[in-house]
Amino acid sequence: MDNQIELNRVLQSSGADGALLINKDGKLLDALNIDYDGNIAAMTNVVRKMINELAEDLGHEEVVQITCKSEDGIYIIHKISDDAIVCIDCKDLSKIGYLMLALKAIKI
Repeated sequence: MDNQIELNRVLQSSGADGALLINKDGKLLDALNIDYDGNIAAMTNVVRKMINELAEDLGHEEVVQITCKSEDGIYIIHKISDDAIVCIDCKDLSKIGYLMLALKAIKI
């Protein structure tokens, strides 16, 4: 997989402002338009682990997507394979539909 091309495609098709690609251990593989990308990758990994533990305690399977929405933006963590997670950040909440479609269309 060409990480740079994939992230560019995600940004173009979704209208997102930034994107990260991390592995299942939280290691940053690639980033576009994200400040402090290493810190964001590490925090994203902690959030993913905590949410998956919560899901397990509730009797659910592994979580494939986490959406963090604020008054002025949205951050989506999306599992695209057993070892790859793409994360997108968007300041425009009206683009949520495009964001979801772009994430669903990712093939590796």
